[in-house]
Amino acid sequence: MKDRLRIKNFLQPFDSVAERDFDRIDGFVQSDIFLRSLSSGRFESRGPKDIPVVCDISRAEYLMISQQMWTKEDADEKYFVGIVEDSVKMYSRYSTEEREKRMESFWDGTGSYSEIFWKWFPSRLLELDALNCFLSSSENKAKKSDVEYFFSHDLPNEIDAYIGCLVMGAQLGGLHSWPVADYLCKCFEWGYMPCGWVGPLPEDGGDPRKCMQVLALSCER
Repeated sequence: MKDRLRIKNFLQPFDSVAERDFDRIDGFVQSDIFLRSLSSGRFESRGPKDIPVVCDISRAEYLMISQQMWTKEDADEKYFVGIVEDSVKMYSRYSTEEREKRMESFWDGTGSYSEIFWKWFPSRLLELDALNCFLSSSENKAKKSDVEYFFSHDLPNEIDAYIGCLVMGAQLGGLHSWPVADYLCKCFEWGYMPCGWVGPLPEDGGDPRKCMQVLALSCER
């Protein structure tokens, strides 16, 4: 099924820039390093040694999807769903006509891609043995039912949404022109699972290299 999970099977790239980025996204999804940080097996990540790591599912889930930080103006934790959604600003760069041309295949194809992704993703988690790894980790404080729900629902839902954001960025000028989305992609390429933002918002000078958190089985570097 993974062989079917190639973006160009579902979407037509608008230009050569989008096509290159489609290949880049397919590259990390198809790679053996995809989400390797969730496995007990050692891997040599090309990511920075000081990348901010979260090792507790409860903390990762809070950072990834919670809206509680909305009520705390001085909170270091920021609403990550909003940051990811805003990392590609659909209406800021092109005329309505140009945007509709670039996004036509996106609206037509992302639903079909997501359907295949959801069917395939459980097999990737089984390969990584991610559920058992976190259940047996001393650094994970979440109870079993919460870990199970996280891996069966929250995690695939968020990854699916992140990929959709990356595809959108590819169609709207290329990931190189959207710094936060580009760094999100890099985290996946390094084998990590992006899971939150701690620090100033991007528009306030927050640097994704310092603020974007990633989930990993072990916090040891």
